[in-house]
Amino acid sequence: MKNQGNGACTRTLIALIIMGASTARGFGEPENPPEAWSHHYAKKISFKLSQKLATQTSAILFEQAQTQPFNQLIFSWNALPEPQGHLFFSVQPRLAKTQEWSTRWYPMFVWGNTQNRSFQTQEPGDPMQYQFVHLDGVDQQYADGFRIKVEAIDGAHLENIRFVHACTCDFAKFQNEIARKIYKKLPSLSLKGVPAYSQFEIEDPENKSMCSPTSTCMLTSFLLKRLLDPHAFALNSIE
Repeated sequence: MKNQGNGACTRTLIALIIMGASTARGFGEPENPPEAWSHHYAKKISFKLSQKLATQTSAILFEQAQTQPFNQLIFSWNALPEPQGHLFFSVQPRLAKTQEWSTRWYPMFVWGNTQNRSFQTQEPGDPMQYQFVHLDGVDQQYADGFRIKVEAIDGAHLENIRFVHACTCDFAKFQNEIARKIYKKLPSLSLKGVPAYSQFEIEDPENKSMCSPTSTCMLTSFLLKRLLDPHAFALNSIE
């Protein structure tokens, strides 16, 4: 939890932020009841807090305790690009069986100017595992709270974070969405003339990860009424 960029003094204070009440929307309901299968938590970083992060902290901790039990958590964030260094994200679940915080912090992401990657963490006998973009319970293990820690490494700036989100899910409660009657009255829509591109035909060793920019390039080409180069489109896209 050290920030040593630009010769600045090392800062070790952690700002603790309670994420607050769920802001989820259930399937077809204005607000999700406790028995809903998924819940969404969000925190906006205020200007005042952003100024504090710029001068007083090298790490920030988001905590949400006593949630509805969940067996999957997906975390995301909105932030300005890092001019230097990188942010390191990790998660600590509270185990529902013991109602105690796990002794492990699971690495999730490294995001910044020179490094961008996610992690896979799976150890024998561990009640939780992290799979690149989500934390999962193993063998029906549940959590009932979580902490997200963000550390600024090599001069990265925590104040660039604008919003953080966490979605928790209990797949034992999952049910398919029931379409509202208004949706059933809408006619189907088919777009003709959309160019057909395949990400695997792009001459790039990373083409297997270019699904999103390739499909976006197809629709953008259709809207602009001119064919765009999917490779150039992918290289100039930020996901």
